[in-house]
Amino acid sequence: MSAVPFYKKHAWRNAFDTIYFLSLCLCALSIPVSHIGMSIAQFGFGVAVFGGLNYLEKLRRIGHNPTALAWIGLFLLFMAGGIHSADTYYFWKDIRIKMPIWVFAAAIGFMPLLSGIKFSTVLHFFLAGVYINMLAGVYLFFGSSDADAGRFRELSPFVSHIRMGLFLVTGIMIQLYFTMRRADTLRFFPKYVYVLSAGVFFAWLLILKSLTALIILLILSFVAGVWLAAKIRDRKKRILITSLCWSPVVIVSAVLAFNVYTFFDRQQPDFAALPEKTKEGHVYESMPEHMFYENGRFVYDRFSTMELEREWSKRSQVDYNANGQLVHYTLLRYMTSRGYSKDAEGFARMSDEDIRNVETGIPNYIYANRFSLKGRIYETLWELEVWYNSGDAAGKSMATRFKLWQASWRIIKQNPLAGVGTGDVRSALQEAVYRDPKPIRYDKSYGAHNQWISTTVALGFPALIWLITAVFIPLGDRRHLIPPAFFFILLTALSMLNEDVFETQASATFIAFFFQLFCRQGMEK
Repeated sequence: MSAVPFYKKHAWRNAFDTIYFLSLCLCALSIPVSHIGMSIAQFGFGVAVFGGLNYLEKLRRIGHNPTALAWIGLFLLFMAGGIHSADTYYFWKDIRIKMPIWVFAAAIGFMPLLSGIKFSTVLHFFLAGVYINMLAGVYLFFGSSDADAGRFRELSPFVSHIRMGLFLVTGIMIQLYFTMRRADTLRFFPKYVYVLSAGVFFAWLLILKSLTALIILLILSFVAGVWLAAKIRDRKKRILITSLCWSPVVIVSAVLAFNVYTFFDRQQPDFAALPEKTKEGHVYESMPEHMFYENGRFVYDRFSTMELEREWSKRSQVDYNANGQLVHYTLLRYMTSRGYSKDAEGFARMSDEDIRNVETGIPNYIYANRFSLKGRIYETLWELEVWYNSGDAAGKSMATRFKLWQASWRIIKQNPLAGVGTGDVRSALQEAVYRDPKPIRYDKSYGAHNQWISTTVALGFPALIWLITAVFIPLGDRRHLIPPAFFFILLTALSMLNEDVFETQASATFIAFFFQLFCRQGMEK
């Protein structure tokens, strides 16, 4: 009898399978909290894939995985984009960030399918990582001063608040999946624990005020309602489940419509009928040509700069005229939002908390409410209105995105087939932005804020078609898709509309990791 090759012995192969499983757990835990952990996990994948030696079996697995092959091909396209890139430094930097695109496609595609308990363990490690990030944010939330009330973006200390929002949406999706499973092989806790935990995730999502994540969650809820309506045969149960899925959509849509209505419900000032002087006898200033409103009230009517500056210096150490009179304009907006007269009499009504809010740049008292989305909605509407009326997008996140998309489209029209090259996206964007009649400040620190557009700018329309194929190709075999895979495909496609998901390590790792994991998990069933 011939000896069995060492690499076919179960103990040896199980060792590399164990390394692979532990790397999955470490990566899932690290995505919300640690870049170092993600890097170590990727090294572990390399050991597991190349150390097992049973390469023919691994090649057979990945050969039957069109999703993995499509994503590896996408990375090769980004590599090919370096051929016509002038900025080689940025090209190699960008390629290093995009490494997870092929690393997870290859690693998860090469390795065996996880058992149910191992798959569930990986997902629970991710939930643990989200909780670690969230608990750190809770500490900052309750440990910060009132002056920091409007700084919701700082409540995710390890990753951006937008990314954390997507992690929370994914965590909600995973936990609801656990509750829907009839078999308890995936659940480590009773169903009610996952329901309560999903509620905690949703509450934290509201506190983070990530509109991107909330909109994606609402869309996923609506799609889940349609999906369950087609799947559940019992009429009463179908009505109950779909109502639960669609009720958040209806409620939030109504709240959004109400806030939009109140934002544009305005009092038009009658300058001829307004008093000309303050109670101290100083002449009011007015700027009727600047049509800005806060909470329905006109900002630049009847204000006394002299009285405001004098009273401000009595209660604040911040220079009233510092940084181009930013305090002056913030104070006018803030007092308008409160409905106070913009003079010494109105300033006397300002609380110490109001003063701290103005000092930290909060222009509307509604923005300082930690537990309300109203301020976030108002802020977005105000930015869009100012951009629409003046063309000024500086410092306005949504308006900046529109300006970047416009600049990107001009680049695409000039380079429709091959793009500008992977390494030249930022420099091309900078040039296009500065050619705009009203340019925004651009320092190459961000891309087009849309992965579909960024890919087209870099590599042209053929690469866009490839990206669309890579994202939606798993839907071609819906029988093998587990529910988290279907919903994560939608999450990926939607998040690409508002973010460059392959431009940071945390984002690229998150998208590539769960996309391949969820889509792979149902393939051999």
